[in-house]
Formats: sequence, structure tokens, C-alpha cells
Amino acid sequence: MFQKILFLVLSILFLLCFGTYFFYGNQWIQQTYQNKPPFFLNWIIEVFYPRFWTEKHRFSVDFFINKANQVIVRLFLVIVLCFSSWTIWQYNFYQIPSKIKKYFNATIQKQLTNFLVIWFSLLMLYVAHDWLFIFQKLSQWKDFYQPVFLLKIFGKNFPPFWILSVLWSSWLTSTLFLLFFKSYRIITSTISATIFIFLQGFLYSFHKIDHPFVLLNYCLLLLPFLLYEHKKTNLSDKLQKSWALKIMQLSMVSAYFLAGIEKILIGGITWLEPNNIRNHILNHQTLFGLSIVNSDFICVILGILGILFEILFPLIVFFKDLRYFFLGIGAIFHLANFFILGVGAVFHPWILLYVIWFEEIGLNNKKA
Repeated sequence: MFQKILFLVLSILFLLCFGTYFFYGNQWIQQTYQNKPPFFLNWIIEVFYPRFWTEKHRFSVDFFINKANQVIVRLFLVIVLCFSSWTIWQYNFYQIPSKIKKYFNATIQKQLTNFLVIWFSLLMLYVAHDWLFIFQKLSQWKDFYQPVFLLKIFGKNFPPFWILSVLWSSWLTSTLFLLFFKSYRIITSTISATIFIFLQGFLYSFHKIDHPFVLLNYCLLLLPFLLYEHKKTNLSDKLQKSWALKIMQLSMVSAYFLAGIEKILIGGITWLEPNNIRNHILNHQTLFGLSIVNSDFICVILGILGILFEILFPLIVFFKDLRYFFLGIGAIFHLANFFILGVGAVFHPWILLYVIWFEEIGLNNKKA
């Protein structure tokens, strides 16, 4: 009874919030654009969107109204998803809760965890081996440094190069220990992942976000838990619990799916028009991209196939026979982004992270 009342109260509360924005949202944004923001909106901007005060000199008020509407739509979809998930769990529709529990209680071979430790370590070394040189170059542009999120705690000035050198050296040492020594792997993986993600904050503070690192960050944060399950099992056992690996997989699924939904929410039917992809190609000016930019058919097909791949990628969880297919298409997807748009790399970190699906396609362990 209490849960139903709570559900009703929250539903009314959310409806009131969205209704209030529907009637007053545009007015609030216009007031903010004129430097007369409501106190709560001023706080939201300072915390989540401080660049507004600079960007408002570049864009019209309609741009920010559309941007705010896009945020509200996403919040609404998230709330609907949360309420739907709660309802499904509460009333046990199609025995979904028990199927979810079975999914996360599956086991994997312990040798897969050992392989992932080595693979993730090498992948970190691959993407961050030159960060020390990058920090040295960024030191010359420290006037453009604007710390993001928790880095604001350490002040507004770009840290001295020697501090970044110590941090990078600590990350390198912990990663090498994780790679070559099996002792204390839970500790070394935690230290390595924490410093690796922390160092990215300094890179992002120059307003350049590298999306290829996002999924790797999720995997690294979950690796200590996978190692904990590995350590908790008996030495004679060949299998261990795999819930951490399952979350890694779901992180990849969510990332692709949400990227596809985001494209639809922002671009809508423009993805059916050749100028959408064509404008992206012309902005990046790659040799291969320019060779196909004049073909309306190719431009439309590329846009549609890209979105279809992203929104259909979750099928990889439910249809194991399709995993080879989706992973192959994924490799083509990222390589196409590189050669056509100049985005990413030939050895894209996301492609290299497809190894998290080897639980099923490479090691022949028990079925999930």
C-alpha cells in the first residue's frame, strides 16, 4: 500500500514539474538570456552549464529554448523508463525479474578475468602512453583551462607540470604492476583506474572530450569487482560469478542505444536527407569522405545504417547467435567513422573492448 501511495505522489509531483516548465519554461530562459535569471535557474546553469554565459553571445535565445526542451524530453523519457521498470519489477510481468537475476548470476571461466586484466592494462597503455607529452603542451595553453566537475575543488589554475608528471608516473607504475604481478590486483586495478580517469579530467578541462575513453572508464571501474569475485572463488574452481562483466556489456549496449536515440531526438527526419551526413563530411574533409560526398544515395544510406546499428545493438544481449554479426558491423561502423569523418582511430578503443563479449563467443563457458 505504501509503495502505491509513493508511486502516486511521485507521479503527481513529476506531472506538476513538467506542467510548470510547459507554461513558464520559455519565459525563464528568455529572462536568463537577458541576464535576469530566476535564482534556481542561475544555480542550475552555474553547476551544469557554466559555458552558457559565453555561448549566449554566439547563439540566439531560440537555440537555448530548443536545447532546454531537448533536456526536458530526455528527463521525461528517463522518468517513464524508471516508472515502467518499477512496475515490471513490482508485478513480475513475464517473469522478467527472475530472468534478470538469472542473467546476473551467470558464471564465466576464471581465465577470462585473467585475460581481461591483461587486455585492459594494455589498452590503457595504448591510449595514455603519450599523455605526459600532451600535458606538457597544454601547460603552454593554461589560460584556457577551465576545470570540470570535481577538479574545481583544486582551484582554477592548471596544475604545475611536475604534479601531472607524478600522477602520470603513478598511473603508469600501478598499470605495470597490474599487468605483470598477480598479487594485490584489486588494489592496483583500483589505483590505476582512478588515476586514469582523474587525468582525463585535465584533458576535458580544455573543452575537448574524447568519447572513445568513456566505455573503457566504465570497464575499468568494474574490473576490481570482477577481480573480487575471482579471488572469492576457490582455487580449484574454474568458474566465477560474472555480474561485473554483465554490467560492462550492458554499459556498451546502453552507450550505443542511447547514441542512436540521441541522434533521432536531435536530427529527427533530417537523417533521411542527404545533407545531414554530407554536412558532417564537409566539416571533416577526409579524402575518402570527399569522394562520396556528392552521392545522395550513399549519404542517406550511411545515416540510416548508422542509426539502425546503434538502436538495434541491444539485440546482442538477447540473441547470442547474432553476436558475431553485430560485433563485425560495429568494427565496420567505427572504421567508417574514421575513414569518412576522421573520427576515432583504426584501432578504436570501442572495437578493442569487444573482447568483453568473449564470454560467449570465445571461451565456450556455461550459457548465461
